Amino acid sequence: MAADFFSRATELNSTPWNLAAGFDFAFPQTRGERSAGAEERARYFAILDRLQIEDPEIRRLMTEVFHLVRPLSTLLEEPLRSRVLAQM
Repeated sequence: MAADFFSRATELNSTPWNLAAGFDFAFPQTRGERSAGAEERARYFAILDRLQIEDPEIRRLMTEVFHLVRPLSTLLEEPLRSRVLAQM
């Protein structure tokens, strides 16, 4: 029973964990091992942050993700992904 519980708990906690822990590494003074692609993810979310200032649809999506209404993967879907990558 414990294996099933922790497996489901991992799924449920992945978005809040990635939002909380992932943004720590956006700061160069943060110590610890950075995962592969951490810098690219930080740039991606920095661009999203800038885009949401002028685009209410992106702001709505980000709000829903940060309030855990939608999964983090929503911010990586097309056409938003292409829009962000074009600015990277």
